[in-house]
Amino acid sequence: MKLENTRRLTQPVQILLIILISLGIYYPAIFAEPLSTDDHLLITRLINTQDIHFKALFFPDHPGVYFRPFLYLTFLIDGKLWGGLESFMHLENIIIHTASAVTIFFIALASINFFKIKTTYYFPFFVSLVFALHPINTESVNWISGRTDLLAGLFVFLSLLILFTKKNRLFWIIFSASLYLLGLLSKEVAIGVLIIVFLLSFLRGNDNIYYTETNRLFIIFVFLLTTLVYAVMRTDFSFLHDMESKLVTSNATGQPQTVYFALKGILKATGFYMKKLFVPVPLNLAIISISTHVYLPLGIVVAAMALLFSILIIFNIRLNNHTRFLIFWYLFAVIFFMPAVPLAATKMTWTPIAERYIYLSSLASAMILTFIVDRTVRERNFVVIMTIILLICSLITYKRTIIWQKNITLWADTVKKSPDFAPARNDYAIALWRAGKLKEAKEQFVIAKNLAKIKNSAIPEINLALLDSAEENTIEGINNLRKLIRSSKKIDKKNKIHLLKKLSSLIESKIIKNKTQHRRIYKELLSYYEELYKLTHNGFYAYRSAQLHLFLGNKKSALAGFRQALRLSPNEYFSPAARKLVKKLEAELADKAGES
Repeated sequence: MKLENTRRLTQPVQILLIILISLGIYYPAIFAEPLSTDDHLLITRLINTQDIHFKALFFPDHPGVYFRPFLYLTFLIDGKLWGGLESFMHLENIIIHTASAVTIFFIALASINFFKIKTTYYFPFFVSLVFALHPINTESVNWISGRTDLLAGLFVFLSLLILFTKKNRLFWIIFSASLYLLGLLSKEVAIGVLIIVFLLSFLRGNDNIYYTETNRLFIIFVFLLTTLVYAVMRTDFSFLHDMESKLVTSNATGQPQTVYFALKGILKATGFYMKKLFVPVPLNLAIISISTHVYLPLGIVVAAMALLFSILIIFNIRLNNHTRFLIFWYLFAVIFFMPAVPLAATKMTWTPIAERYIYLSSLASAMILTFIVDRTVRERNFVVIMTIILLICSLITYKRTIIWQKNITLWADTVKKSPDFAPARNDYAIALWRAGKLKEAKEQFVIAKNLAKIKNSAIPEINLALLDSAEENTIEGINNLRKLIRSSKKIDKKNKIHLLKKLSSLIESKIIKNKTQHRRIYKELLSYYEELYKLTHNGFYAYRSAQLHLFLGNKKSALAGFRQALRLSPNEYFSPAARKLVKKLEAELADKAGES
C-alpha cells in the first residue's frame, strides 16, 4: 500500500530534515576537546605556521608517510582564519559530513534510475539518514584529524554522483575526475573510484550505463590519467620515494611479512569490517585485536562473495536489476575498505584496525540495508521500520559523541575495551593528570609502563617521571628522568627533546640553589643543552651551551657557541647579549694570545 502523495514530504523538505538531523545529532561535538593523540599537535603546528607554500604542499621534495596536501591545506586555512580554534574545526567536520549525507540523497536517487529499479518514495531519504546517523562514522566526525576520511568521502561521493548522472558529457567526466583527484589528495582510499569506473564499464547489460564503447574507454582513460597525475605528484615516478607504499610492504618492525601471516590478517580484517558496517557496536577508538575464530571464516566468505560477484559482472552474466544493484553496492563496500585491510597485517599505524577506515563503505551498508527493508515490507511499514532503525542509530551515535567530548571519558572508554593497549593507558593517565587526579594518573602510567616494556617504549615511563617531578618528590622525578636519558630505551626524537627540556628546566629551577655543586650541575646541564642543539639545531640551545661553557671557564668553546647562536638566530631576544659576549671574548682571547 502506497502513501498518498498529499502526505508525502517534498524533496526540499527531506533535504532540510537531513541537514537538521545531522547537525543536531553531532551538535555536542562543537564543544569537544581536541583529542590528545593528534589534535593537540595539529593545532600547535597551525598556530606556529606563518605562511602557506602551495608548491611545497602539493609537490614536496621529500613527502612523509602520508601525502594528503588538500587535507593539510584545509587545516592551514583553519589556522589562518581562526587560529586553529577547535570549535570551528569540529564544526567544519560536521558540515562536511552533512554535505556528504545530502550528496548521498541524490546518489540514491541516481542509483535507482541507473539500475532501473523501483523503490518506495522515501528510499533516498532513509539511505541518506542511515549514513548520516551510522554509529561507525562517529570517529571520523568527532576527531578533528579524522577530517581526512570526511574530505575523501565527500569528493568520492560527488564524483560518483556525476558518473551516475552525467556519464556521456565531456565537461562532467573531466569534472568527476577532478573531484576524484581531490579525494586522492585528501586520502589514498579514494583510489577505489578507479575500480568503480572499471566496474561500471562491465555493467553492459543496462542501457543506462554508457552509450557507446568509445564513451566507456574515454572515461577509463580520463580516470587512469588522473591517477597517473596523482602518482607523479606523490612519488615523482620513484617507488622508494613513497614512504607509505614502502611501509605497507613490511610490518611495524620493518621486517617483511610472510604470505600466510599477511593473508590471514587481511582476511580477518575483511570479515571484521563487513560485520562493522552492519553491526557497528561495540565502538572502540583503539581496536588492537580481533577474533580469529569469528572473523577469519567470515572474511573468507566475504572475499569469496566479492570474487564471485566480480566474475558475474566481468563475464556479463544475465542478472535482474535488483541483483545488479545489490552486487554493485556490496563490491563498493569491499573496494573502499580494502585499502585499509593491509594495515591489519603490517601494523604500520598505531591502530592497525579502526572504525574510521570504513567511512566511505558505510554508504554501501546504508544503501543495502535500506534496499532490503524496502523489498521486504510495504511502504507504510517501511517507514516505521526505518524510523526505528534510525532511532537506534541516533541513540548510539549521540551517546558516542558525548563520550568523545572529553579526553578523560573517551580514554576511560578505550581502556575499558582495550585494557592491554599501552598508548590508551598513557593518554588516559595524561587526561587524569590534567584533571588533577594525580593518584589515578600514576596508577595508569605504571600499568602503561609495564605494558610498554613489550615494545621497548619509554613514553609512559617518561610521563611517569614527569608526573613525579611535578609533585613534591621532585628529586625522585629528576633522578628517574636522568635514568631514562642514560638508558638504552627506545625514545623517539620528539619525546627525547621534551624529556631533555623538562629535565634541564627542573635542574635549573630546583637544584641550582645548591652552590656547593655548581660545577657538576653546569656540566650536566651542558650535556643536555648540547644534545638539544644536535636534535633541533636551534640557536637558543647553542646560546645556552655557550653560556655554560663560559661559566665553566671554556672561553674558546663559549665563543664558538655564541657565534653559532648568532648565525642561526640573528634576531632573537638573546642575540644582542650574544653579540656583546662575542666581542668581549674575542678581545680577551686576543689579549691572552698577545701575552703568550
